[in-house]
Formats: sequence, C-alpha cells, structure tokens
Amino acid sequence: MRLAQHRATVWFSGTQSTNLPQDLKIPEINFKIICLLRLGTLAFYSSINPSESSVPFTSTTAIKASEISRDWHVVDASGLVLGRLASEVANILRGKHKAIYTPHLDTGDHVIIVNASKVVLTSGKADKKIAYRHSGYPGGIKSETYRNKLRRKPEQAVHDTIAGMIPKTRLGRTQIKKLKVYAGPTHPHQAQQPKPLKLSKAVARTPSATK
Repeated sequence: MRLAQHRATVWFSGTQSTNLPQDLKIPEINFKIICLLRLGTLAFYSSINPSESSVPFTSTTAIKASEISRDWHVVDASGLVLGRLASEVANILRGKHKAIYTPHLDTGDHVIIVNASKVVLTSGKADKKIAYRHSGYPGGIKSETYRNKLRRKPEQAVHDTIAGMIPKTRLGRTQIKKLKVYAGPTHPHQAQQPKPLKLSKAVARTPSATK
C-alpha cells in the first residue's frame, strides 16, 4: 500500500521523498521515465483548448417537442410500387429523414397521398398477397387478395400497408394520424399548402407492373 501511495505521489508531484526506506524508493532510471511521462501528459492536456484547438468539438443536441416544425407533403401514387411507397412514407411520418430525428419524439411531417387507386404491385403480388381482417368474434376471420382490396377500397389498402411499417406503440399511433390517403386526385388540405414530394425510388421499373 505504501509503495502504491509513493508512486502516486511521484506521478502527481514529480518529486521523490528522501525519508523513505531503500526498498520503497524508485530506481533512478524509472524515476526519470515517470517524470518524462508526467511532463508529456501534462503538455498534452494543457495543449487541448476547445477555443484554440484545430480539432472541432461537437455535442449532441437534445431536441424538444416545442422546437419541432412539421411540413406538409403531397405524394401522387400513380405508377408507384405499393411497398416502396409505404417504406418511404413511413420514414417521413417518423421523421427519419431529418437530422433532428429522435426515437422517442414525433419529429415527422404530414403526408397526403392522392391517386391511391393507381398504385401497382410487382411480381404477381396482387394475386399472391393476401390481406386478412378479423371481426373479433370466433370464426370472424376474412381474407382477400390485394387486387380485390385495391379495387374495393384503395385508400384503406395503402393506409394499412404504411401502418404496418410504423411501430405498434403510443408514439406510432400518433405518427400514423399524420397520414391522409385519398383514392382520387383531389384532397381537402389546400389550406396547409402541401409541397409536392417525388419518390423516385418508388417508381415501378417496368410498365408491366400488375395493378
């Protein structure tokens, strides 16, 4: 214990007591090495000054709910692949396209989707993919193909697909409320002055995509 305390004293003070027994004294060569290391360490830390250093210091900014600003976007779904459209819109609703994205806050924007009836599915998914719903009663499960669901209620089909990519939490339920889907080309949100949003990654690659 006394040896450890003595070495700590040498490190912080740079001097060695003369009143120690011979077995506790640090050899001369080791003492010089410790002093050199100490001087180098002090010089290094004294040279680090955030105001003068060339190395930039960054800090994480914690965004507040009151500081979040939300835009309105309108997406024309004509000729867009349903799955790619859903993944892009889900990221915008969650705010993952922003630098201020915070997992526990709703930093996303509002999204309006028009022409939902004109989305497409590729690789025959219109007939292969099955949509299920349940009435809540025993034996109340019902199923239909996505071709039939898009024909019967296209806005519900698009909404359900996007909702499936949103977390099933209280925050997710708040985020999905910012989504507005319409089967036709018009919407009643002109007062919000939505900006057109082009989703180039969601465009069908071949014109033969199945509706």
